[in-house]
Amino acid sequence: MDFSPGDVFKLKSGGPPMTVTHINNGIGGVLVSCAFFDGAQKRQDEAFQPEALKKVPA
Repeated sequence: MDFSPGDVFKLKSGGPPMTVTHINNGIGGVLVSCAFFDGAQKRQDEAFQPEALKKVPA
């Protein structure tokens, strides 16, 4: 799956829509960094393995 900054994804297990901020290609593999808002409208930043994400239809 291709990831680009600005794309919107969700975890396959559910959760809020998340915007890709950057892609980390490191020794341990690829991590997709995303920004999203939790239930309290506080911005969160987290990195996920690509296999855990699914693209949100436009």
